[in-house]
Amino acid sequence: MKKNKLFKKLFRKKMTLEQAILFLVVGLILGTVFTFGQQYWDAPIDREDAISVEAEYHSYSRKFSHPESHDVGIECKTENPYYVKYYIDASCVTYDILDYVHNLERGTNLLMLIHPNSDTILSLTVNGEEILNFDEVQDNLNSTNVGFLCLGLFMYVLAVCGAVRLIVIAVQKLKKSK
Repeated sequence: MKKNKLFKKLFRKKMTLEQAILFLVVGLILGTVFTFGQQYWDAPIDREDAISVEAEYHSYSRKFSHPESHDVGIECKTENPYYVKYYIDASCVTYDILDYVHNLERGTNLLMLIHPNSDTILSLTVNGEEILNFDEVQDNLNSTNVGFLCLGLFMYVLAVCGAVRLIVIAVQKLKKSK
């Protein structure tokens, strides 16, 4: 009985046609990105499938996504004369790693394993010292992907709500026109 009253309170206003279309479109787009895109970009791979990159460290930057988490971009000079930026995923960044990267000197040689579907660093070795472990990074990315999968499924639920409301609106208009 209480659940029914709560449901009525939360949904007492009817969704308009524009809101229903918005829910449908945004839910489908974001649901697809979060469900399939994230699973593609950070899909688990074997060590042999990763791209091995040897580069010269140039600089780093932090991209804040939350006060306590941030991706770290490492700009490197590879064989070609251009600089390339690779990223340590926020789920893998610790204060120790951040401090280590901050203290790297320009020109330091880096050996990295890069995810083939993104620019994510899966393994980082500096002067024979392993800074990022391949297996630990894979585990962290898999844990993060579960959250994105849930978010994607939630977006699909919103899309279904929008579609159902569009059907209800269409049926109501047909009944009125008769």
